[in-house]
Amino acid sequence: MRKGNRSLPPRHANSERGQAIVLLVLVFVGLLGIMGLAIDGGRLYTQRRAVQNAADNAALAAAFAMCNSGNATTAGTASATQNGFTASPPNVTVTVQTPPSSGTYAGDDEYVVVTITSRISMGLGRIVFSGTPEVSARAIARCTSGGGPIGGGNGLIALNPSQDRTIEMAPSGCIKVNDGGIFVNSTNSSSVYIHSYGPPHCTEPRLEGDWLQMRGGYSVPGWLSPSTVLGPFPPQGIGAAMVDPLAAVPTPSAPALAAAPSMPGCNAAFISGVYTGGNLNLGNHWCTGSNPVTLQPGRYNTMNISSDARAVLSPGLYYIAAGGGFNVSGAAQVTGNGVMLFVADGPVNIGASGNVTLTAQTSGPYAGMAIFMGRETSSELRVSGAGVTLIRGTVYAANSRVVMEGSGTNKTLNAQMIAWRYYVSGAGTITINYDPSVVFGSGGSSLIELSE
Repeated sequence: MRKGNRSLPPRHANSERGQAIVLLVLVFVGLLGIMGLAIDGGRLYTQRRAVQNAADNAALAAAFAMCNSGNATTAGTASATQNGFTASPPNVTVTVQTPPSSGTYAGDDEYVVVTITSRISMGLGRIVFSGTPEVSARAIARCTSGGGPIGGGNGLIALNPSQDRTIEMAPSGCIKVNDGGIFVNSTNSSSVYIHSYGPPHCTEPRLEGDWLQMRGGYSVPGWLSPSTVLGPFPPQGIGAAMVDPLAAVPTPSAPALAAAPSMPGCNAAFISGVYTGGNLNLGNHWCTGSNPVTLQPGRYNTMNISSDARAVLSPGLYYIAAGGGFNVSGAAQVTGNGVMLFVADGPVNIGASGNVTLTAQTSGPYAGMAIFMGRETSSELRVSGAGVTLIRGTVYAANSRVVMEGSGTNKTLNAQMIAWRYYVSGAGTITINYDPSVVFGSGGSSLIELSE
């Protein structure tokens, strides 16, 4: 028997092949849409976290401004910009309101609410979603003014909570706090480490304040009586840890690049190489007469002042953004009245035989703050050599070590020093004359906290 031809007619076969291609295209588009939603969903989640972090920081900045007679709206908006959310409706909106107009804290002028909304453009997810998604975050912060002195009236605070040698006094180093105390936060049994002997210029004890508070212990040579090197003795044991008293203080926003310095009477060839692209390298100024070089506030990548240069810092914020830091060497003389030095990254080095005199601003949100080391840097603040260093205002280095070394004894701070760790050696001496009227937050500590 002859079998029939079971082949499909050509037209019918082509039709099924066409349908399969259409199905494959639809499946492929669907898969792209699903993949796009997954990718864009991840972006939305990341953006949501970024928006919330920015709102939290902006609320704290606004509350900080309120506690310091500043403008909450300006401070909150500037903080949002610093964290990547510049108000540009409808894509980004930033709202700062004090007091809040609704909710639990409505009408309470101790509170400020910040709301940030950000739109995000869709990628492949647009295949299955045609709208423009947005993420929004809200944060409320509180400012309560008028507490006791910041840091409990301690002129020197070591914030490290657990390491040994949080304060280390190498042979011949001294720390003396007048009219205030010393607080050592570390619980380590050797949180204070004293080497064998003291210098002739250092009247014992070598670590001394009006009071000495320690959460941990100390280490001194076995043949040496602790009462001769620690004062007052015995130290006062403290159980509760000290939280960084300036943790809620926002970092300043980066300003525009500083203007060129004023260099009257200087050699023209020299002038052209002193300041380029935010990098200051001021050495032997080759200037006639006694006119100093006058520097302008603003953003720098690095500030190097060396040789016999004479520099005056005009009042304002000196924001060092890159890793070069602030370096004074040789016989340089640097004077700044009404200034704050903020070092986002990089070290502070003051050495050799030069003289450095810095006085903090007396008004504005950072009144009383002379040196502010960025919390993201662990670079050291180092003072060495035989020169004179006089600083009037708070030195704040929450994650940095302060190193005082060399033969100079004229290293004086009239206010307060708050740092991660301290090391003093080589006849170096830190003298702190604690003065609550000139420290940062001189009106008393303020409670600045996130409430929601």
